Amino acid sequence: VKRDIKRMRRQNPLLRAAHHPVGPPTKERLRALCIPKTPGGFSVPEGTGTIVMKQNPLAEGDDNEDGQPPHLLDPSTALQDTRDLALYSVVKAASIARRRQEEDETQAREARERLRREERLVPWRRAREAEREVVRRKKEAEERADAAIARRISTVIAARAPAQLEAFATKRR
Repeated sequence: VKRDIKRMRRQNPLLRAAHHPVGPPTKERLRALCIPKTPGGFSVPEGTGTIVMKQNPLAEGDDNEDGQPPHLLDPSTALQDTRDLALYSVVKAASIARRRQEEDETQAREARERLRREERLVPWRRAREAEREVVRRKKEAEERADAAIARRISTVIAARAPAQLEAFATKRR
């Protein structure tokens, strides 16, 4: 029976969604997704009918004699499940879209501010900044090279007397 249920889950995309690690859409989960409520309960897109949230009967493992989960035999509850999942996916997609839109807006705002700052700089200022950048990079490269040389020398001289090491350091300066 369990093998049959697993096979049906693989074949039926609706069941696959219902058995997602997150689980089927329950009232609490939909409430956590912040669906605006109407006096009659949850607000539902036009033409989808009323939505009755319910736990997934497969989770409890109650099967009929032929191994079919009960709600698959009853077409009305199967339709209800599709509506539940449709609402759940709509809400999830809306929240993802909202998050992406906010990220895009912040990126656009940052790009506009960067452009404004660059426009404020006159060309000669830009040139001076570029020169400073070149000098800074050159200095960093020299420091890195010096550090590498010092490391190599220190590994060679480490065994010698500290006085010799100090004399070498002062000579190098």
